[in-house]
Amino acid sequence: MLHTSVASGMVVAYGVLVIRLHAWIPGMPKAFIALGWLPLAIVLVLAVLFAVGFYTLTAVELVAGILALTPAGVDVLADAEVRVDRVRARMLSGLSGDEQDALAAGLAACATALSD
Repeated sequence: MLHTSVASGMVVAYGVLVIRLHAWIPGMPKAFIALGWLPLAIVLVLAVLFAVGFYTLTAVELVAGILALTPAGVDVLADAEVRVDRVRARMLSGLSGDEQDALAAGLAACATALSD
């Protein structure tokens, strides 16, 4: 019973994330938000198939876990990218053209160093 409640809560939490993502993280690409609805729709279809006896609860939980947790990890990365772009824009806004070029080059060098 507890396991089923927690597994159902996972799907509910993912549903809330999909529904509220555009409000919580303004600037998130619309395509990314739209793709979040696909796993939610698949899980809801699987839940109906479980209710009519076509799938077992274990199969539904496995698919729901994979579909809910994978996009959630990507959400974190996309949010970080949006935030970095905002910080970069704020940093560059008060600088002259040469200063902006120098700062942009330094940020690019840091990004390259961190990715290696």
